[in-house]
Amino acid sequence: MNTKEIANKNECEIAQYLESNKIDFYDYSFVLSGISIDSLSDENHVLDLWKYERNTEQSTIQIRVYNSSGNLINGYTQCYGNLNSINILSEKNTKMFQRLPNNYSLLFENELSLLNIQEKVKDEIKLKSSRKTFTVVIYWNIWSNYFSKIIFQKLKKYLKKYEMQDDVLVILINTDNVQKK
Repeated sequence: MNTKEIANKNECEIAQYLESNKIDFYDYSFVLSGISIDSLSDENHVLDLWKYERNTEQSTIQIRVYNSSGNLINGYTQCYGNLNSINILSEKNTKMFQRLPNNYSLLFENELSLLNIQEKVKDEIKLKSSRKTFTVVIYWNIWSNYFSKIIFQKLKKYLKKYEMQDDVLVILINTDNVQKK
């Protein structure tokens, strides 16, 4: 479960990584670049309230699940513990773990404000999201190695087991280029 050396990655390297690892079950893939890790700690973007209350850095490995209205209904960060034990994707409607300090006031549209994409694309994504049962946003990176791969494995298994491929919009957001404090 070793991690790799942290290094900036370009879109081509990220696409090659996804392809070589047979990660092809997503609708959109973006690179979170040119911003600080602090952006994930902003009130409109923070998932882990425990870390937020202590003013500590958010994890760059996260799963966020939104309903068709754009409200967060579940979430996981690497800091919560082993995804094999805390698998929010182990049930069709996502498994709830009451002890997780998730920020349930998060809105899907705020995810898009972190991305450097055109308004037309944002509007297209919001429309598609509103027509799906769930929108799953995964923050991931190559350097974390196992930790990102296990999230992809769990998502792939979830989509197949519950036949949710057509009911879930999957957005990958790579965090290899996020700047540390």
